[in-house]
This record gives sequence, C-alpha cells and structure tokens, in this order.
Amino acid sequence: RRVHGILNYDCSQIIITHGTDTLLETGRFLQSKLSLDPETQTKTVVLTGALLPEKFRDSDAHFNFGMATAAVQILKSGVYVAMHGTVCDVRECTRDPQTGRFIKSQEKKIINQTPQPSPVPVQQINQEQKNDQKQEQKQE
Repeated sequence: RRVHGILNYDCSQIIITHGTDTLLETGRFLQSKLSLDPETQTKTVVLTGALLPEKFRDSDAHFNFGMATAAVQILKSGVYVAMHGTVCDVRECTRDPQTGRFIKSQEKKIINQTPQPSPVPVQQINQEQKNDQKQEQKQE
C-alpha cells in the first residue's frame, strides 16, 4: 500500500525517513517499481535515516535530513540514499559491515584500508543520555 501511495503521490520529489537496517532493500524495491512505470520514472526519491536516533545529542538525523532535502531538489529522477554527507544512487550503494556507514560500492575498498572508529557501544550511549538528562535537571 505504501509503495502504491508513493508511486501515485502527486509530487515528483519525495524524501523518506527510514530505519537503517532495511533502508537499502526498500530503496532497491522502490527503484524496481519506479523503473517499470513510465509515469513514475519522473520521480526523485531520497531515503535517509540516522545511525543514532534523533533524540540523542550526537545524532546524525538532522544532518542527514538536510542532505536529503538539498539532494532531492537537484538530482535527476531515481532513488537515492543520503547518509553521512554522501548521496548515492541506491543501485550503487552498500553498507560497510565494519562501520555501518552507507557508501558507494566502489569506495568500499578505499574505506576498508583506512582505520575507522568503532561504533559507540549502546551502554555508553545510554550513559551519555542519562548524563544529559541530569545536566538538564540541574539547569532547571
């Protein structure tokens, strides 16, 4: 039903906020549906999300949404992913299993040669959130 809504929505530029676990699968599915129908081949769809939820202080959600907003206005029709300061065609995008970052497929070899910081453990994130809440309570 949602795909039907996107395909038939009277708009040529669409941003979809999406969970990162299945973002690529959804994007590729949309790409396959859009490419089948000549009427929907004029749509530009940009999927975006965040590695850290928006409620966290260091979330990348706002930055990624800003990237998607700019990208949807200038890209030709198709389905794209806007994450981590990069916009790429969903057909050329992959997720680096070591860092969880979305990258262009051909960049994978280059990125894997450069040491990347490890993701922040969930326990540390939860502790940081608790510390932020305590700070806010003190300021009140």
